[in-house]
Amino acid sequence: MANVNDPPSSMDSPPNSSSAASVQPISSSISLPLPITKLTEKNYLTWSQFMLAVLKANRVLRFVLQSDFPPQFLSESDRLHHRINPLFLSWEEQDQTVFSWLLNSISESLQPRVIGCTSSFQLWHELLSFCNAHTKVRNRQLRAQLRTVS
Repeated sequence: MANVNDPPSSMDSPPNSSSAASVQPISSSISLPLPITKLTEKNYLTWSQFMLAVLKANRVLRFVLQSDFPPQFLSESDRLHHRINPLFLSWEEQDQTVFSWLLNSISESLQPRVIGCTSSFQLWHELLSFCNAHTKVRNRQLRAQLRTVS
């Protein structure tokens, strides 16, 4: 199993060519530091820059950027006998590690916004959508205030 601190080897696929069929194992104890600043409605850009850097450093960026993942069952027979695809189990364990870390980095006021998210990808994109919409509204408010001042 690859250690997150090991440098990428020539056998590792490039970051953008990772696919669900080739989930690369990571350490169960990936080094995700506790965020000093939690995400609020006003600090998305700085929060996301920090998050992306840490995710990239731990080689788990794919969990927030790619929506594809291995199938839970490889066949109908597997589904009937509840034989779960080992690649899915590995992906799920890694994804939920990233997911729980991301959840821990969100302020309490934003946590209701992500209820129902079940994967790192879904959580990341829900936060992105909300914060982008919030930023656009705030920009409109500030422009309106500037017009009344001048």
